Amino acid sequence: VTVGINLKTGNEVWAQQIYQAATAAVPASQLSFSIGNEPDLYGRSRSSAWLNGQKLEQQPMPLSIYVSKFQILRAQLGSFPVLGPDLAVMTWEPYLGKLAQVLGLGALGVHAYPVSHHNHLPKTVAVLGNARASSFADNFVWVVGASRRAQLPALISEGNSVSSGGKAGLSDKPVAAVWAVRFTLEALRRGFAQVRFHSSGGAYDPFVVTADRKVRIKPLYSGLRALYLWVRPGSHVVELKSHRKGLRLILVGSKLILDNRTTQTITVSLTRGGSVLGEELSSRRAGLRSIVWLQHRHKVRISVPPESLVAIPQGH
Repeated sequence: VTVGINLKTGNEVWAQQIYQAATAAVPASQLSFSIGNEPDLYGRSRSSAWLNGQKLEQQPMPLSIYVSKFQILRAQLGSFPVLGPDLAVMTWEPYLGKLAQVLGLGALGVHAYPVSHHNHLPKTVAVLGNARASSFADNFVWVVGASRRAQLPALISEGNSVSSGGKAGLSDKPVAAVWAVRFTLEALRRGFAQVRFHSSGGAYDPFVVTADRKVRIKPLYSGLRALYLWVRPGSHVVELKSHRKGLRLILVGSKLILDNRTTQTITVSLTRGGSVLGEELSSRRAGLRSIVWLQHRHKVRISVPPESLVAIPQGH
């Protein structure tokens, strides 16, 4: 569990309160902290003004002040691991390695959202279904380079479909689950160690707890469930050569994932002496389905629906 501390307006007393609440609720072996929350954007708009003493500043926070504020808050957090700086853009890229060393970070984190809540984009599933959205991790490979030079893991420490809580009609549709799997696989393939999905009580949450204390599952949960089943800790993500246009083949440990990027069903035929058990995650139907494909005359025909994913055991 990583507890985030917003450096924009936070102070020592506030950090100490968060520290006490976190240590009381989370086992020490599972607890870490993150200080920052996109400090490279502080002061770049009226809504991101940062607290300088008693004054709200509406100009970019200097790197030197960030370091000073970080160290003051860090002193309130004991010996627990601290991640950061949770950047949003490449503004501080040249200083990332030095920051990691000066601040004693345990990992380098970045926030990644393929669609901004403030962009005037159509609220359609086509936004996330677009291949460019799921390969958005490509925009952040510079963090991987910096982390390798600093000998630290690189994390997408916060991400989801659309920034600022998501968009209803997009982030809460089955396509968001498919996007989440594609996005995570691409990030892992590019060298990130982890991808962490943000939950805020908005449209992109994987589940909500209702007033009568019941858990209501939302579409993103199916994507996270698929990742739990398909991507085991330490697995390598490798993209294989595909001879079918629009079909990507991704090998993850003991799983082969068939990713249909087209609007048409793609059927593949496998030579097999028995049935194949796997899962299907569709952009048009909520939920992760378990399917058995039966063998006929030593062949198994697997149909991958449009804009959907199918996972089967490796070696077929």
